[in-house]
Amino acid sequence: MYSIEITSQIESWFDQPEIWDSLAGGVPFRQVAWLGSWWKHLSEGREAYLVVARDSSGNVQGLLPLYRAGSGTRGRTLHFIGDGSACTDDISVLATDEHAATVSEAIGRHLAEMASHHQDGWDVLDLDGIVEGNEACRALARGLRLGGATLHSMSRMKTWFKKCEGTWEESLKQSSKSSRRAIGQLTKRLASIPELRYCVTEGEDVELAMAQMIQLHQARWIAAGETGTYAEPQFRDFIEAAVRAFEANGQLYLPTLYHGSDVIAAELHFIGQNGRSYCYSTGYDINQMELEPGRLLNVCVLQHVHESTWLGVDLLRGDEPYKQRMKAEPRKLIRMRAVAPAIVPRLFDAAWRTQFVLKQWMRGKTGRKLIEVIELVGAK
Repeated sequence: MYSIEITSQIESWFDQPEIWDSLAGGVPFRQVAWLGSWWKHLSEGREAYLVVARDSSGNVQGLLPLYRAGSGTRGRTLHFIGDGSACTDDISVLATDEHAATVSEAIGRHLAEMASHHQDGWDVLDLDGIVEGNEACRALARGLRLGGATLHSMSRMKTWFKKCEGTWEESLKQSSKSSRRAIGQLTKRLASIPELRYCVTEGEDVELAMAQMIQLHQARWIAAGETGTYAEPQFRDFIEAAVRAFEANGQLYLPTLYHGSDVIAAELHFIGQNGRSYCYSTGYDINQMELEPGRLLNVCVLQHVHESTWLGVDLLRGDEPYKQRMKAEPRKLIRMRAVAPAIVPRLFDAAWRTQFVLKQWMRGKTGRKLIEVIELVGAK
């Protein structure tokens, strides 16, 4: 049904966003604005491995944007473009709903067949950032298994989605008394303190607001003894490029809370063409905690999302307690490993599984939560 090819010439495909983005399912992290920016700024030393599926008429019906790392002696591993420190969530085979299952299974079978190919071969396919329920990835896993690959899937954390149905007033009525009281207090604070101001930053003010958000984000994590997401200049360049690209697409949402002329809280959102707002990064002033800038901005954002009639806010990966307090819906974030159907890759996999069992044992001994081993539905 499909002809499938593998190419390393991914830049030419990024130059065709109308084709690429039409297969992204409305998810910003599958679009050229995100993946193309990542490739330009964070792909040094990596070899693109783009899988392209066409129908009998030659029309592109599926894309799987990967890169290949490693060697024949250490194992050639395929990763999704955008992985690593970018923490790209909701990765998938790019395809329309109509073709998602069939094209993804075909890609899986083809990859299994190509595993020992002298040019396009691979040993391990390691995909991190699959959201539970992704039909395309289930079909990809099924195709890989049918082709003889060995699968191992696990989940260490969840991704969270806060629905925003109805009006803001209707949402408040459905909240508990304690939640309504807390929201009311925060709303009164915003109205009663003249220096406090909420706005959506746009245009020429975006660059400065982003720089201030990053500064607040870094200060918070450094105070906690961490390096912070934006410690590396290359990562900042990547985010700035992605922000510019999404702004040009009309998909940037940068809610900002000011105290006087100073930014005391800001959030970086990307608006999906699926009607969701994806909250990628936040920053708030740890020296203004008496104002509760993070919570105050959060209320402003939720009200804005309701008024914009978006479906809700995707809070992405991480099991922070505030996501539960917001009554966001959790979904497992899945990492899938597929091992090529050959002896050497299976030896690599045996060593990896031994390490995994040891890490699980250590987690148990130290009281840490075990990594959940799961079976992708449809991969039998």
